[in-house]
Amino acid sequence: MEVSAAIIFSAEILGVIAFAVSGALLAIEKKLDLFGIIFLGITPAVGGGVMRDLLLGAVPPYMFRNPIYVFVAFLTAILVFFIKVYIRKNSDRIRLITYQIINIMDAVGLGTFVVVGADTAIHAGFGKNGFLVVTVGVITGVGGGILRDLFIGHIPHIFRKHVYAIAGFVGAFLYYYMYILDLNPIFAMFIGISIVILLRLMATYFKWNLPRVPIEDERR
Repeated sequence: MEVSAAIIFSAEILGVIAFAVSGALLAIEKKLDLFGIIFLGITPAVGGGVMRDLLLGAVPPYMFRNPIYVFVAFLTAILVFFIKVYIRKNSDRIRLITYQIINIMDAVGLGTFVVVGADTAIHAGFGKNGFLVVTVGVITGVGGGILRDLFIGHIPHIFRKHVYAIAGFVGAFLYYYMYILDLNPIFAMFIGISIVILLRLMATYFKWNLPRVPIEDERR
């Protein structure tokens, strides 16, 4: 395996683990059973990749041709389950820590998959189509999270949560721009992922949100 291919694979595994942790923890918070925890751990970990492959015409999606990603997400969800069984307390402090872990893992997964998705589109022969590359990158990053939120009965994060999709657009665009400049791909990948993670964490800490329409509640 070439060095660049090995780094991309490592980044994908990192994203799978990050999203599997966030999905499994969310399932536990919603009091789902073991199957629900595993399902919600796997869904965000591979859902975005499936959407990416379908958009690029790569069928069957790669998760079915190389089940290592599903296997890693499965093991991660199982591990999270047993850790939470061991830590039975559900105090305010534990809930806060859980929320922080979900947020961090979600940011890592988003940043990783946005850049990997953009890179996949480039290597699929679409390097001259910046719009497609950036769009595929963002869909890869947010697609699994959208499915996770819909299954759990939440409005997807990208529509309401701390510039979620905007961070993905910035990371994908920045990675593509560095590709156009012919910069080192490993360096470009590191910068792209780091920017997305930084934007997500800063948006959460400073409570950055896009404008909303102020609607007054007419009920008395």
